[in-house]
Amino acid sequence: MQALRSDCIACNGDGHYTVLLAVGPSIDDDHARYFIPNQHVREEHGSGMDPTRQITFCRSCMRAVEKNLRSTISDLQQEHGVTPVPYSHY
Repeated sequence: MQALRSDCIACNGDGHYTVLLAVGPSIDDDHARYFIPNQHVREEHGSGMDPTRQITFCRSCMRAVEKNLRSTISDLQQEHGVTPVPYSHY
C-alpha cells in the first residue's frame, strides 16, 4: 500500500509514516477515536463497512506511538508474569 503524503494527525507536521487504524464513530472528523483493527473490525471489512484508514504521522509522533505501544505491552507482560518472546523467534 502506497503511503499518502499528508499532515500528521497529531501535530499537523509533515507526515511521512502511516499505520492502518480503525476509526470509530464520532461527532465529526475533529473528534475521531482511533482503535487497533482487531479481528472484529477485520471481519466487518468484508461486510461493506470498512472502518480502517491509513492514519498519517510525522517521524516524531510515529516514534511516540510506537514507544507507547511497546511500553503498554511490556507493562502488561510484567503485570501478568509473561516472559516476552524474543524477536528472533518470530
